[in-house]
Amino acid sequence: MKPENNRLFASDFRSSEENQRIYDMESTTPSWGKKMEELNRFPNVFSDEQWWKKIESNRPGKTVAIVGAIHGNEKVGIDVFRQIQDLTIDAGTVYLIGGNPKAYKENIRFIEENLNRVFTPEIFNTLSSYERKRAKLIYEITSKCDAVLDLHQSNSNET
Repeated sequence: MKPENNRLFASDFRSSEENQRIYDMESTTPSWGKKMEELNRFPNVFSDEQWWKKIESNRPGKTVAIVGAIHGNEKVGIDVFRQIQDLTIDAGTVYLIGGNPKAYKENIRFIEENLNRVFTPEIFNTLSSYERKRAKLIYEITSKCDAVLDLHQSNSNET
């Protein structure tokens, strides 16, 4: 399979029947509208406004962070967290981190500035925006991790 413009898409790996089923599902406005309404509700994954959860095993091992909703209009990360929130692991630690709770609740990309662009040491000297404060909290957790998986989704055909 040769990628178009050096990009691979999930649809490249699915059968045409599966792609059609997904297209039909996404183009059915009432069910998708209901799904978006469900995803916009405050997730029950986190116990507080800090929006992170620690899952530990009883054995030493690697520490991994999974970050979702860095952009508030990207709901898939929190949807994944709902599905794995009761995860049990054999060794190590897993953090589930919701990136931008305020933007998530408002279903907008960010509140003051793009959270995905503020993870630089200089930014932490000036915690002038909501996103910079979130970046500091996220960094305090992820800087101690062996690996970080940042979940994003596409909401349009824009690149």
